Amino acid sequence: MEVIDANQTTFLPLRYILDNVLLTHETIDWAKKSKQDLIFLKLDFAQTNDKVSWNFLLKIIDMMGFAKEFFTMVKLLFQDAI
Repeated sequence: MEVIDANQTTFLPLRYILDNVLLTHETIDWAKKSKQDLIFLKLDFAQTNDKVSWNFLLKIIDMMGFAKEFFTMVKLLFQDAI
């Protein structure tokens, strides 16, 4: 099972957030040239951290078989949120 999607463009070596901007411009350019209708949907995830069930996240990390050391570090990072 893959944890990181192939389309994630940030926080990984050799992947850059500006790739998303380039992809957006290329898509718009393609739509104009091919006279295709195009709709973009931008979602604001700014408040998602307020809605995370930290206990659920910890259970998933444990179920996915991450090393106990990693599990413990994550738990320490979020202990005030739990």
